[in-house]
Amino acid sequence: MFKGLAKIKENNEQIQNMRNESKNEIDVLKLVDGDYAKIRILSDSNEVIKVPFHSKELHFPSGKTFTKMIYCSGENDCGICGDNEGEDDIRETRSKLILYIYVYEVAHKQNNPDKDWKKDSETGKYIETVNKPMLLMTGRGNQGYIENTFIEYWGKYKTLSDRDYIWGRKGSGLKDTLYSLTPEDKSKIPGVVLSSKEKLKPLETIIKEMYPEGDSQVNPKINKKSEEDTSEDLDRMIRDNKGESLFD
Repeated sequence: MFKGLAKIKENNEQIQNMRNESKNEIDVLKLVDGDYAKIRILSDSNEVIKVPFHSKELHFPSGKTFTKMIYCSGENDCGICGDNEGEDDIRETRSKLILYIYVYEVAHKQNNPDKDWKKDSETGKYIETVNKPMLLMTGRGNQGYIENTFIEYWGKYKTLSDRDYIWGRKGSGLKDTLYSLTPEDKSKIPGVVLSSKEKLKPLETIIKEMYPEGDSQVNPKINKKSEEDTSEDLDRMIRDNKGESLFD
């Protein structure tokens, strides 16, 4: 028996976490203006991938707009790339860097009254304790500054996993948003962090599960490939250096 809404809420969250763990589901880290997260990078240099995506804007009667990402399986196999009658803005691709991280905590600029976040007296931020692995999906940044930051630290330390980092965001628009990655001193990886990686699926598998139908979601009549061919799209993309490791 659980008495009180706080206890009921806590129990519901525990049940959902167990369900996610049993399905090996994983959340994507999302920050807003003024937020930052303390992280440990779990995907080392040869595991980080860069994947091209198409984007399709979906408009709802309510007036809201949602941008749907569809991974590109290469010019020869992608129905969107091969659609001569398709819209040019849909055929264009933008690459995302994708890697596993362990998130210790997120410092929020704004409080969420529905969450039990503690305010840090020094920074004025509201601290959300996370302590679980997550996905980091980010664009390359203007002129590739985000991608170059990862490459710079890999070149300097010869690894990405020997220390914690602070991943932060400033700005809220497409043109004024900047992300930063700040290294801390070298430290031994905690056992709980190291063991959390053992349950994670390969990044290529996760992407397939997150975007299982590929281009058929945008234009079903184009995609005539079998289920087996569809499952091989990302593998082929990686072999063709469309989803290459960032550091190879």
